[in-house]
Amino acid sequence: MRILRLGTSDSILPLVDEGDRDVRIIEQAMAAEAGEPVETIAREIWPEPGLPGIIQRWLERFEPDMVSFKVSSYWFTYSSVPLRMRRLSRLGPVGPAIATAGLKAAARPSVGNSGPFELARRGLRRTLGGAMYFTPEETIRVMADCLRTLARYERAVVVVRGPLVAESWGCSRALQERAERDRQHVDRTLAALCRELRLHYTGRRVAPSYGEVRRYRGPDRLHLNAEGHRRQGTEEAAAHLAAWRAAHGARVPLYLESEAVC
Repeated sequence: MRILRLGTSDSILPLVDEGDRDVRIIEQAMAAEAGEPVETIAREIWPEPGLPGIIQRWLERFEPDMVSFKVSSYWFTYSSVPLRMRRLSRLGPVGPAIATAGLKAAARPSVGNSGPFELARRGLRRTLGGAMYFTPEETIRVMADCLRTLARYERAVVVVRGPLVAESWGCSRALQERAERDRQHVDRTLAALCRELRLHYTGRRVAPSYGEVRRYRGPDRLHLNAEGHRRQGTEEAAAHLAAWRAAHGARVPLYLESEAVC
């Protein structure tokens, strides 16, 4: 069995040991179910207009038996100060230069994961403000086209994991509340589409606080730690099994209310 895993950088560059990755938990569950070895091909996705065409080419190239598709709330709820600096035209050429320096600093674990850097980032978010990479509607539009592309590929069983928690920690209360409203809007819209397309969907009606999520995150506060991978992998394995069994005639729900929000 071959699984094409389309998701975030957690699938491509995890911060945990190979044996702790969520994908290994999924592979073990599916191997036991199907009675054959399972391999996973992982690709990171970004909700730009050309993504549906890219996914179509991956389907033709890899010919997967299952597709695991993850929608990230980071795309439309994470408030990036460097991105805002880059978009501020009134700063002229200085804006992109400051943005590049900020992104490089954040990418260095010794700097980006430090307490002083996090305090500075929170302060800038609350004063200068940040920018989101995409709007909720842009995300929905591209994701909907991707889901329809996957639904047309009848060879594979498709498993969709929606945006489960808003990545708005460190922002003002007003921005956090707006981010959660946006997350719920995207989550509910995609859940309804998956119901129409008969695709298995994992969603979350109300997200937990970041304080509840933090224990499952690594030092950068974004990527999962080993406990997060185990928690998410166990729930994703259950979703994969349900989708696989439904495709083979079992009467099982095609919606899962997530408890493993990481």
